[in-house]
Amino acid sequence: MKLSELKIGDEITHYCSGKIVKGKVIELHKNGVTTAHEPVQWGKDTYTNTRINESSELQKKWGGKDENGNPAKGADTTPAAWYQGQAITV
Repeated sequence: MKLSELKIGDEITHYCSGKIVKGKVIELHKNGVTTAHEPVQWGKDTYTNTRINESSELQKKWGGKDENGNPAKGADTTPAAWYQGQAITV
């Protein structure tokens, strides 16, 4: 699914502070969405919303690692997100 095709109420899986969470789309933006999800603790901060945006060209080109730990193509979204197990594209 494309990032622009997501609708309010859609459920997606994504990263939040290094943890994979299930979130529900609550806001639509020009280049992304905001989700609401279970609280994620990061230091003294607690996050219950995450904004998913299109990755920059540099993140798309070198934002991931291959099976040997070498730099490789990254996700199309930042943070990485999936809809029904398939990576969300742009």
